[in-house]
Amino acid sequence: DLVNRRGALVTKTIYLHIGMHKTGTTALQHLMTDNRDVFARHNIYIPIKDMPNRRHHEIAKQFRYREQGNHDKIDHNILRSLIGEIEQATQDTILLSSENFSKLTDFTGLHDLLRKYECKVIVYLRRQDQAVTSRYATHTRFMNRLTFEDYLNKNLPTYMYSQLLKNLEKVFAKENLHVRTYDKAHFVNGDLLDDFLTILDLADARSDFAIRSKLANTALSIKQVEFLRRVNGTALPRPVKRLMSQRIAKAPTLPHDHDIDQLFSTQAASDFLATFAEDNDQIRRIYFPEREEGPLFDMTITARDKITPHVDAQDVDCLLRFLKSVIDDPDLAGLSAEKLIG
Repeated sequence: DLVNRRGALVTKTIYLHIGMHKTGTTALQHLMTDNRDVFARHNIYIPIKDMPNRRHHEIAKQFRYREQGNHDKIDHNILRSLIGEIEQATQDTILLSSENFSKLTDFTGLHDLLRKYECKVIVYLRRQDQAVTSRYATHTRFMNRLTFEDYLNKNLPTYMYSQLLKNLEKVFAKENLHVRTYDKAHFVNGDLLDDFLTILDLADARSDFAIRSKLANTALSIKQVEFLRRVNGTALPRPVKRLMSQRIAKAPTLPHDHDIDQLFSTQAASDFLATFAEDNDQIRRIYFPEREEGPLFDMTITARDKITPHVDAQDVDCLLRFLKSVIDDPDLAGLSAEKLIG
């Protein structure tokens, strides 16, 4: 029999997949929700009670409330329900997934909740310039109003990954952390899903799983993101803004538009990554000793110029015409280019 760090008898093993954000979490969570019965046949149970979209963001949210001192918002019934579902499961392994777990700075409460079990943590780290541009686009889809420069300044500490790993180590122990780099060159078989299944000791069962042909979130362009940022500053109702953010990816391509990674020029990306060089090297030495030489991430940066986010009246008119054709709402009908760009 196994015992956990507190010396208690271990009844089950918990795998906590905590992201981070923009490391294929949507694809992995689709894998889990689409194949819950397949995981169960392979002795892995995925709790779903009180879990919107069968993901575990609500669990992470309770511990975010705890950190923020909003104890009156904590729904203890959700936490009790989770433990009850784990206890009733006949499988020996439990899989939980939410990238919002990576927002925590203190994992003591989560560890205490799961104290009866052997906990293992799965975390993927993405090269910082790629992670921040992708996350900026996602946050703007969810009401962000900040310019890219202001967003960078506000969120810089998020990308010092060693602090997150130290916080995890403190309560779960280093030997229970599965730290991976979000890099095709380092995935098992060059594939994220194969890599994830290998961690769960399911490498030989890949053929059992149904895999969606489209796994990733649709990436927005620079002009689409800037358009949404301006929309977020209007008095439009939030449900209308959400519909716009969901539909805009299918809008016609705008002239002189660019991929979101061109928010950084080649030199700016290099300078930004230099900020994290020491931190990344520390992670490489501790968690990737087999990579004796070279950086933590592939540092190849495609030659590119920086593109300053900008939309003109013609761009806005084009996007508004498209959105009004697919969204029937009187509030949106009254929005014009003049109101968005002055």
